[in-house]
Amino acid sequence: MEYLIIGNSVAGTSCAQKIRFNDKKGQITILSEESFPAYGRPLISYYLAGKVDSNLIQYRNDDFYRENKINVVLNCKALNIDSKNKKVKGSNGKEYSYDKLLIATGSVPFVPPVKGIENQKNTFTFLKLEDAKKIEKIITDKSNVIIVGAGLIGLKAAEALAGKVASISVVDLADRLMASVLDSQTALRIQKYIEKRDVKFYLSNTVAEVGKDSVVLKNGEKLPCDILIMAVGVKPNTEAALTAGIKVNRGIVVNEYMETSVKNIYAAGDCVESLDILSNQNKVLALWPNAYMQGET
Repeated sequence: MEYLIIGNSVAGTSCAQKIRFNDKKGQITILSEESFPAYGRPLISYYLAGKVDSNLIQYRNDDFYRENKINVVLNCKALNIDSKNKKVKGSNGKEYSYDKLLIATGSVPFVPPVKGIENQKNTFTFLKLEDAKKIEKIITDKSNVIIVGAGLIGLKAAEALAGKVASISVVDLADRLMASVLDSQTALRIQKYIEKRDVKFYLSNTVAEVGKDSVVLKNGEKLPCDILIMAVGVKPNTEAALTAGIKVNRGIVVNEYMETSVKNIYAAGDCVESLDILSNQNKVLALWPNAYMQGET
């Protein structure tokens, strides 16, 4: 049996581990778009802050792949899934065959269109270790950082950079921090706490235009900017699934066995839309424990 997994994060690796537990002889291959072994994405802010090194944020080391006889192909994006012939074309020019395929491609950053954003060469998202490493290389104590988004990703980026740069300004359309989960009173308490770290907030506002060394907000205020971090949110990465003709709504649609609409193709993790037993509705439930258990399933 040939098992092929697209994605090397929590859903993909938990799937590979469970396959090996049940099948000692099958061939397992993981395709990873990234150049690093599996690591904890929530820890990239602590890496940027200097609290952990890149080795400590890895949760699957070389021994894991070797002991479970897993072939990992790094720096290889899945470009196309040929479900009829059971093959996946990789960005390295090779084709990978499968009997059973798991799509565990996670999330990708959502970057809204902003006028002049191409003028700021130091524009980043903050979802991958690669993002943190790129930001780490260019920040100085004179950097003026604008973060668009006051959700978890934006606040973690601000936390990582606090005390390392000249200024941090967080801009958000909502009237409070983490608006999807906090009420106004709680959000205000957290905001006041973070402001003690010299982080400024511009709420009920947005970046209307980006210049080479500044941004202009919706209210007309101009702020200095030589690093722009877009942390508006994420969306399911369904690109590979669409090439196979798999049913996709907001995320890849799966049943209780994590099967997609195409036979022998499964999906798990942040890229899927699955049943939320509390609301009895299909939702994208992008949480680490969910991804782990979905991968095992």
